Amino acid sequence: MEDHAGGCVLFERRATVEASGTDAVFDSLISLSTLVAAAVSMLFNISIEGWLGAIISVVILKAGVEILMDISAVSSAHEWTASFRRS
Repeated sequence: MEDHAGGCVLFERRATVEASGTDAVFDSLISLSTLVAAAVSMLFNISIEGWLGAIISVVILKAGVEILMDISAVSSAHEWTASFRRS
């Protein structure tokens, strides 16, 4: 299956599915860590929500950068394929 630029649509879909899967895993870990922080706060009177928020922010930023890098790689592969087929 090919798109109008000559690149492989299946390759693009695979990258999109992987990015979506990565995002889903991070979402579930964030939810779990929030529940753990609430339990720690209720059981031990220790407030770790601030630190947890900082850690979650760093993880989200890291995931976003990795997804953008994957998208950039897919775009570069499409450009290379299109230029190869033109020559």
